[in-house]
Amino acid sequence: MIRQSLPIGVVIFVLVRGLFPAESSAGDLVAPGWERSFQAGYTDPAGHYVGGATIMHLVAHNGMLFAADAYWCDSRNIWYGGTDPTTGWAQILRLDKPGGKWVVDLELGRQFLRPEILKSVTFATDGAGKPLDQPVNLLLSAAFSPRPGNVEVALFTRDDATGKWAKSIVYAGPKAKEQGEFSVRAMCVHRDKVTGVDRLFLSIGKLGIFSGVFDPAAPGKVKWSGAGETGPVETRPLAITEANGDLVFSSGRKIYRRIDGDKPSYQIIADLSDIFPNVIAAAGFYAGSIIAIRDAAGKYRLTEVNGPAGAGKPPLVATYCFADSPFSQDHGQVIYFGGLDANSQPAHNLAWIFDTRLGDFLRAAAPNKPAEEPR
Repeated sequence: MIRQSLPIGVVIFVLVRGLFPAESSAGDLVAPGWERSFQAGYTDPAGHYVGGATIMHLVAHNGMLFAADAYWCDSRNIWYGGTDPTTGWAQILRLDKPGGKWVVDLELGRQFLRPEILKSVTFATDGAGKPLDQPVNLLLSAAFSPRPGNVEVALFTRDDATGKWAKSIVYAGPKAKEQGEFSVRAMCVHRDKVTGVDRLFLSIGKLGIFSGVFDPAAPGKVKWSGAGETGPVETRPLAITEANGDLVFSSGRKIYRRIDGDKPSYQIIADLSDIFPNVIAAAGFYAGSIIAIRDAAGKYRLTEVNGPAGAGKPPLVATYCFADSPFSQDHGQVIYFGGLDANSQPAHNLAWIFDTRLGDFLRAAAPNKPAEEPR
């Protein structure tokens, strides 16, 4: 589940699992009030093929909108039936204006299947805690690459002045039986309350949480500590955030809090082992994308991206991410959604992005039924 607050006092909860399998081809029916901002399967002006199976992140940065485009389960990739080893790998896409065409801003390169995290972060101190003359805002992405003999976790840093990206290595080591053990799904900047240093925290699968500081001379402008801060954890963390001034992260059934200082430590502040089921029953997957909206009165209601699933509509199968429009023409009144969870099913060119007016999205409406029940 993804949670995000909007400035007008509502909270959106994205229900990331559905009940219907993804289809191998997409329809094109768009519901009233919605616009399809991105449909995979074309070549941009620079000659890059723009495809993908999943939009994992949408991030506003420097007046533009960026998207993390993954090729997990996409048949263009050689791991899923493709024939060209040079294509079908992770991409960062860019949108420059409302109604524009998404273009490839970064090709992560061979063996990087998913840009698992994409985030705009700001450092206000150097590695010693000294305030910078001006805060530095960076667009960062991270991914892991299972190579024939080892695993590499890389950070990609965008230079906004040139539009170029720099690649730097955060971690390299031997392969594991389960490559998901190196999944990099969360990132956060937190100022240590004791040292006063702004640190970038990155999850690296079961290896735990790693951290680095801003250093303009370092590769990717981040100087990483030699080892992880937490040591091994139960399962790959999926979220790092701040709460009440503390850095917290989740791993499996546990939530940890960082104890700041020169020698930081981590404390378990919640353990759901007694209520978390050991086995989750298998189910099908719904073709639509259901979202729960909590209003200022604490009431919940459900809505769906592009309306309820039905005949002729593209399969969405869950929303991965959403972001407010960064474009001045939209006056903060447009919201973008992206996703598709392939669930290990074929998902060639099924990555999607829709946008809608915020007022239309939040407007309470009578429940409506799909024109045709999903088959």
